[in-house]
Amino acid sequence: MEYQRLLPFILLLISLSSRAQTVLISGRVFNDANGMTDNIVNGHAWSNQLPLEVRTFFYNGRYNMATVRAQVASDGTFSFTASANTSYRLFITESSLPVSYPYYGPFEPINAKTTGAHIGPGVGSELEAGGYITINVADQPITDINFGVDRYPTIGSNITVARQPNPLGTSRVQVPTLTSADPEDGLSANGVRIYLYNPDHYTDPFNRDFGYGPGYSTLYYDGIPILDKQTILSYDPSKLTVDPTDGNVTTRFNYSSVDAAGVESKNQAVVTIPFSDTVSQIDFGDAPNTYRVALDYSNGPRHTILDNLKLGSLIDAEASGQAGPNGLDYTATGDDVNGIDDEDGLTSFVSLSKSNTIYSLSIAITNTTGMDATLSGWIDFNHDETFSNNERAQVIVLTGTTSAILSWTVLSGYVVGQTFARFRIATIASEVAQPYGAANSGEVEDYLITPAAPLPVEFVVYDGKWVEGAGNQLTWITSWEKGTSHFLIERSSDAISFEAVGRVAALGNSSTNQRYSFVDKGPSSGLWYYRLKQVDLDGTYTHSQIIAVRIGNESLESLTISPNPSSGPMLLEYKKGIKSVGIHSLTGALIEQHEFTQAVDRWSWVSTGQPAGVYVIQVKTQDGKSSSLRWVKQ
Repeated sequence: MEYQRLLPFILLLISLSSRAQTVLISGRVFNDANGMTDNIVNGHAWSNQLPLEVRTFFYNGRYNMATVRAQVASDGTFSFTASANTSYRLFITESSLPVSYPYYGPFEPINAKTTGAHIGPGVGSELEAGGYITINVADQPITDINFGVDRYPTIGSNITVARQPNPLGTSRVQVPTLTSADPEDGLSANGVRIYLYNPDHYTDPFNRDFGYGPGYSTLYYDGIPILDKQTILSYDPSKLTVDPTDGNVTTRFNYSSVDAAGVESKNQAVVTIPFSDTVSQIDFGDAPNTYRVALDYSNGPRHTILDNLKLGSLIDAEASGQAGPNGLDYTATGDDVNGIDDEDGLTSFVSLSKSNTIYSLSIAITNTTGMDATLSGWIDFNHDETFSNNERAQVIVLTGTTSAILSWTVLSGYVVGQTFARFRIATIASEVAQPYGAANSGEVEDYLITPAAPLPVEFVVYDGKWVEGAGNQLTWITSWEKGTSHFLIERSSDAISFEAVGRVAALGNSSTNQRYSFVDKGPSSGLWYYRLKQVDLDGTYTHSQIIAVRIGNESLESLTISPNPSSGPMLLEYKKGIKSVGIHSLTGALIEQHEFTQAVDRWSWVSTGQPAGVYVIQVKTQDGKSSSLRWVKQ
């Protein structure tokens, strides 16, 4: 009876004692992306990249008894209340994983790895083999329990490329890019780990069969053979190649991704590269042999034919380079042995002159390899019958691309006239860095080109001025001539009707600057228009632009309008400044008037909606002069 009377008080004391014997346990979860390579549990806050929680359990003599699930907050912190004078085991796991009771042990996160755990600051880790940390709770809070977690990197899908001709011998083929990602920073993983097939162990758990078929293949990274389970840090896709054994073989290997902390992806991907056992078909060049064409003694350019990588859409094979005779008059069609012109990467050449500072060509491409390729082009600008490094242009061609632009920014010693060009494409850039040598994919095409200038004569300078006591002096300089007979100097008072007033013989053929001049003594005062009629040896001719010369008005001698005539914009230039411009018809009707707050020395005008014909341009200048010029719209 006494026991029953005291029982409520005993239960109350037990309850109060229990409340007094609980303490706060707290800590932080770090994104430990360096994997404790510095031996410290640190990093930045987990930021809830993957929903995690801290679970606790204690051993009751028979089972691990689960007690608390503490969610990791968005700033990486966690906390829970524990009983005093008790030992607990804490571990990190994903919130989505189930809880069993009794609890048989910790579950590691599926998508992340616990790198370490430590109570308080300092170096080292107290993480035990079971993946947990043990804490002994007395009667004071424990507020600095730190966990480090690193998410596993990921890999892409399995890679299988189309069957291709075996390159034979010790030639190597570039391996497709091994894709990966690192959830820590959203970038590609730091490295890859390569798993090779061991032919003596067919029960390999990953079912890897590297070098499947007769003989085996060898993987290379940066020119060095790869070992099984070798990790490649700072992986560069362009450095991974394979040398298959001659014959019908399939190269197959597995790879995983490895992040900066050395943590490996949980999954692997399989790469399969089949090679045919047929004798490789080779494409060669066909320029003169000074450009290194033949295989036997000049290591001519040659490409193993793959139907999914070529210039244009056609390709054929030869036994060796189809070199023509030396000289710049050979047609470069020697490799068309099947009677079909397979060189269809380039259909025409853009006009080219010595005044060009950049020269660009569009090349037709077929690239369905699934890999990027490199296109290189050479033009023998200086006609020394060799392709030099400073005559090369190069560009990356993405997979699926149907055309690419090659641009030369330095036209090394350009000489006018026909010459040769070579274009090469391959998946390995180093194979087409030179105009000669072998490539395990792609095509080579040689062309005889004549990048014609816009005129048979190219004018560098064409100018005129009035010289008191002499007349109107015309001066022109040509940068090159070909088959030129003479120049007729033609004069007009209205820029419409011209008459010949003089003739100057031309040098005929030249690739250097030639200076010519003529003085017209006939005209009286006023404004006169001049143009040059350049006549070739065969009687064909072309006209230069029209220039204006004013007699007796020195202040306006530098006022020019060009081009004249023109179907596009016209440009007024006057070095002493233009204040206003009026555009009039021949009847005097004002079409447009332009006033300038500040004088300009150059002004361009585009005629919109006006018919072809002659227009009068009235100009007032900064120095108070006025002048009228006639401009012909074509």
